[in-house]
Amino acid sequence: MSETTTKQALLRAAITVFADKGYLSARVREICALAGANAAAVNYHYGGKEALYAAVLEHIFTHSHPDAPLEPAPDEPDTPRAGVVRHVRRMIRDMYALDGDSGVHAELGRIFIRELAAPSDNLTRLIERYALPKSAELGAVIREYLGPNASEETVFNCVYSLRAQVMHGIVFWPVIREIRPGYADMQDLARRIEEHVIAFTMGGLEAVRRTLEKQRGKK
Repeated sequence: MSETTTKQALLRAAITVFADKGYLSARVREICALAGANAAAVNYHYGGKEALYAAVLEHIFTHSHPDAPLEPAPDEPDTPRAGVVRHVRRMIRDMYALDGDSGVHAELGRIFIRELAAPSDNLTRLIERYALPKSAELGAVIREYLGPNASEETVFNCVYSLRAQVMHGIVFWPVIREIRPGYADMQDLARRIEEHVIAFTMGGLEAVRRTLEKQRGKK
């Protein structure tokens, strides 16, 4: 294998091993064996197990927080409501990898849940680099929809509620598949609830907007 291919194989093998065993129980020799690389490959390409784990976390965040701008389709109205819908749809499709490898994504989900339960030193850096800008972008779109009377707290609460809906399937997937065994996997769940999450979100935002308008009218 070329150096690039070996590095990619190590990353893919690390995803599988870290998802199965967690960081502490994962062994470098097992990762190398699964990747078809020699025992020194992790140190050569990544500088060690800790740096390899950091690369896996980076992959999770770049996978679910793409940098591509979110533009309306040619036949789509460029309204505040349409903007919110685009963001909700992209969030679901990116977080559940609806256009990617469902097997890899399931493993990334397990690693992410482990990381949330026992955060490493990498998490804060990755949140600041990837999650915060996207949250700010989503907040700006929601603020535009709600109008100028929406406070910072109101916008935050709306962003929180939306993210909670989308993240629920990832965090609670082991429970969901027992309660609702008809779903094939997390991607199947996401596809089947996508329109509901959009409708539920827009209904909630509309209720908040009406409340804000009534409050403004009383002043």
